[in-house]
Amino acid sequence: MAEDRGLILVTNYKGTPYTLNGCENDGFDGVDFFSSVLPLALSFPQGALRVLMGRNMSAANMRKYLDWVTDPVSYSPGDKRLIWYSGHGTQTEQFAQDEADGKSEVLCPNDFSFESNSLFITDNQMHAWMKRVSGVAVFDCCHSGGNTRGVLPATQPKFIPKPYDIGFNFNQAVEKAPNPELNWAILTGCKENQTSLDVSFGGRPNGALTAITLKEVWPKNLDASFAEIALRVGARCHQYGFDQDPQAEGLLRNKSLAQIWAR
Repeated sequence: MAEDRGLILVTNYKGTPYTLNGCENDGFDGVDFFSSVLPLALSFPQGALRVLMGRNMSAANMRKYLDWVTDPVSYSPGDKRLIWYSGHGTQTEQFAQDEADGKSEVLCPNDFSFESNSLFITDNQMHAWMKRVSGVAVFDCCHSGGNTRGVLPATQPKFIPKPYDIGFNFNQAVEKAPNPELNWAILTGCKENQTSLDVSFGGRPNGALTAITLKEVWPKNLDASFAEIALRVGARCHQYGFDQDPQAEGLLRNKSLAQIWAR
């Protein structure tokens, strides 16, 4: 019997200095897409999707459910595994002695703090979880928030500002890790020198990557590979005036969602 598991991680960081507006809408849209919009053969059955939203997306909960979604004991080839993250990314020079550039790329839980390594998720930690199984992942967050040129009115880059340089660079995380090739299809928000934007579509806040992927590109292109999806989403970003080029990574990047989750 299939053991499908999906994890959606989203927060607007309300009550913090790092507030965003569209990430939690990304979560609602993700649940709708993966449970209702997709054809039945590709969608997640009831109870298979777990959502950590707002305060529930704490560092402790992220660790608990990242362990759950990548649990190798429950996994068999063909099982659907999904990680979707919409939030801030950043870097820290702390706890990065094994990094070539002296910095560790991190994801930012709702209770994120630079003061403790228990309050963020590093690139190497993500790689260790993901190498246990095969799946699909989307990271709608910044690779390099320090480059804010071209950010339009009513848009906001998804990064935590200094005291440290900024960005979640999954490419770099994969390259630095001992086993660089992950058996995943990974869609990331932008190039290393760009920002993933928190924007508004028709007055409704969303992540640009999430909204365009789930509402405009994927529903009409389920047979397109992740590499093709990245190009098409990037083209739509530019049509909207967003300086954002999503990237496709992982060993499965040249496969489509239908191919990866075919049974």
